[in-house]
Amino acid sequence: MFATYNYSAWRREQSQSGEVKTNRFSKNVMMLFITSCVVLFAAIGLNLVWDKQAYGSQFDSVVVVQPGDTLWSIAKTYYPDQDVQEVVFQIRKHNGLQNTQLPVGLTLRLPQM
Repeated sequence: MFATYNYSAWRREQSQSGEVKTNRFSKNVMMLFITSCVVLFAAIGLNLVWDKQAYGSQFDSVVVVQPGDTLWSIAKTYYPDQDVQEVVFQIRKHNGLQNTQLPVGLTLRLPQM
């Protein structure tokens, strides 16, 4: 006459389904986090490679200015087969120099020509 219902079985089913949903949500969040980390590290790595390629191809060496050095002496020493005036212009341009005076100890990036 009386219908019996097993409430403990219902609660077990409910908690199991809740755990499944929570577990699935946790896995999705973890996968999203891992994917985001991979994309972030890939972007940083590519940026470093591109920067190295950009600067590595434009500048192959540096010179620290010594007493008595001039742009013309540096141009003649490092670019003996090039037009000295053009080399001086390129060194000034790549180093942002406003004039041709060089303070001792200045580090100059030499463009690849």
